[in-house]
Amino acid sequence: MNMKPMQKTAIKPIPAAKNFNTLEKSSLLTRIFGFESQKVVNSLRAENQELILMNQRNMESIKSLSDQLAESLSFQQNHIQTISERLKALENLPAKQEALQEKIMDSFDRATFFIQNASQDLVQAKTNIVNIQTDTIESSGTIEIAEFMRNFLTTNLLAKQIRSVLYSAIEDKLNSKDAEIHLSKLQKNLQIVQHQFAQINFKLEKYNLKIDDSIWKPYAPELQTAEVTEHCTAEEFYLIIKLSQKIGIFEESEKIKSLVIGEILPSISFFSKEKSAWIVKRRAKVIVLKPS
Repeated sequence: MNMKPMQKTAIKPIPAAKNFNTLEKSSLLTRIFGFESQKVVNSLRAENQELILMNQRNMESIKSLSDQLAESLSFQQNHIQTISERLKALENLPAKQEALQEKIMDSFDRATFFIQNASQDLVQAKTNIVNIQTDTIESSGTIEIAEFMRNFLTTNLLAKQIRSVLYSAIEDKLNSKDAEIHLSKLQKNLQIVQHQFAQINFKLEKYNLKIDDSIWKPYAPELQTAEVTEHCTAEEFYLIIKLSQKIGIFEESEKIKSLVIGEILPSISFFSKEKSAWIVKRRAKVIVLKPS
């Protein structure tokens, strides 16, 4: 049997359908032999359409991811320098922290040192205040004692004797020889009293104070205040001055116009460290003899 070779024919494309559920009309043979094939074709068409839709959705997702990736790359490229600088700063941060910690510890040590010094200065200042208060109390008491001793000495050894010599010279008209004897005794007592005054002032120097010698000396207004002024004749006054100069109580070159012959309250001086000199703190109250 000679069989004719089979001719190959191309498969006709399946026409697109608007509704996959609508069955096309076919011939009787098609309905008999091809009904099941049509169902398969319709099912394939439906699956193909779903695949197309899924592909579209995937493409959209891929496009969105691609855009996000592009934005991320753009952001990274734009900020890579800043990120690098910050990473370098993070790398250097431990060293900076160590340096900062050392600086903080150094500041703390310096502050502790200053606080300790301030505390010591405060304690020393408190001690100085207590010492000054103690010295002030002691110096006040010492001045009172010194003034009492001075007044006692001047009253008993000098003041009475000075008045006796002066009144004798003025009222009884003592001759120069007798007056010289009395003044010589007065000079000895004056030396004793001056020595005692020196001892008193030696103790007062501890408090930078001293009592000025103001008895039997020329009247100095800047140091003394005259409470009482007594007068005698010019001859009697200059006789007393001349005899006093002769026995060495006053210098011959001194020009004396008045004399302190008594002391009610002695003058007190204090030593000024700024001026390096003694300055009068309290003026003396005295009795002054002047020629009429």
